[in-house]
Amino acid sequence: MERLAAFAPLAVFAFTVIAYILVFLRGVSYTVFAHILPLDGVAYGLSGMLGIIYNVSKFLFFLLSLAGVVASVQLYGKKENQTTGMAVCLGANVLALIASLLRLFGKGNFFFTLLGIALALFALDALSRVFLRGTGIASDIQPSEDFAAFKSFAENPREKTEQFAAEMKREGTSGKAVTEEILDPNKSVFDGSGLELFIINLVGAFICLVTIGLASPWVICYKIGWDRRHTVYNGRRLAFNGTGIQLFGKWIVWFLLTIVTCGLYGFVMGLKLEQWILSHTTFADEVSDPNNTDVFPNSGFEGNMFEWIGYNLVMGLASGLTCGIALPWVVCSFNKWYAPNVRISGKRLRFEGSGAELFGQYIIVLLLSIVTCGLYYSWGYVRLRRWAISHLSLEEMN
Repeated sequence: MERLAAFAPLAVFAFTVIAYILVFLRGVSYTVFAHILPLDGVAYGLSGMLGIIYNVSKFLFFLLSLAGVVASVQLYGKKENQTTGMAVCLGANVLALIASLLRLFGKGNFFFTLLGIALALFALDALSRVFLRGTGIASDIQPSEDFAAFKSFAENPREKTEQFAAEMKREGTSGKAVTEEILDPNKSVFDGSGLELFIINLVGAFICLVTIGLASPWVICYKIGWDRRHTVYNGRRLAFNGTGIQLFGKWIVWFLLTIVTCGLYGFVMGLKLEQWILSHTTFADEVSDPNNTDVFPNSGFEGNMFEWIGYNLVMGLASGLTCGIALPWVVCSFNKWYAPNVRISGKRLRFEGSGAELFGQYIIVLLLSIVTCGLYYSWGYVRLRRWAISHLSLEEMN
């Protein structure tokens, strides 16, 4: 929450910069393809695509500002955080939300640019307190200390980055939600929250947008790590040790093969990603070295490529031909095939859910998603994930 509250005020400034860049690129592309080269179709196509990116980025930055306000309110609600520094952070996030909302509806002028710069300066101070100085977002604002912290980071960025990565790793393996094991060996549960996933999806989309998709492997690994930390099979919590740098090379190869095959490799890409994820999945009580990123030899996925593609095609057809009505039954059929092909530290899974049960869950998620204009997606995913995990159990390999 602290990281989100510190990062969110950057939304106004970041959108202002991106907006200027997109407007510039739109003008250049139109000038080149419409006036210099006789390619009016390409000019209009590029202009339309950049316009879509502009509008999507407006919405994403608005959601980031909204999440920043939510995080700030939750932090300020704790008595120990009711300090001047935290109050200023809450005010900055509220201003960012108002500015982002006005930007969303096309309002904005030079004043908003100045406001974005001011909020960015505050965000740098907050990020220094949270990431570099480690004093917490509720601590006092001290510009001189911030300057010294950024100067130290600039002099030795690699050491600071590795130190922060190690802290994130320790948090991921030793947090309260991870270490508290569920004692009932007959229960399988998922204890993640919709708000956590909403923030992860929001920040992940923002990072992917800013990096033009290059940071996707890191975002995927963070999301998978979150999912595994909150998944418990028969009282045993999972752990994931994959890293973005490990996935990056594979991701580039898979992406290029998908382009070369006109999208056909996309079906296989999903299987390859699933195999890689499961090869880095084990039980948290078996992790002796939290910094180990090697593949776990007794974990993986043994499903056949043709069956994987077949099930995905059937799910697509079931959704299209029956308007999604038959999808719960196809998903359950897929899970009954998928579960025995999973190996986690030498154990397999067994799925016992039915399409009729899942159908009710789908209806609830669908209706709430429609009512909230899609904002319920993260909470809906968690609801379906909890149902699926509760119908999975461990069994010994033959």
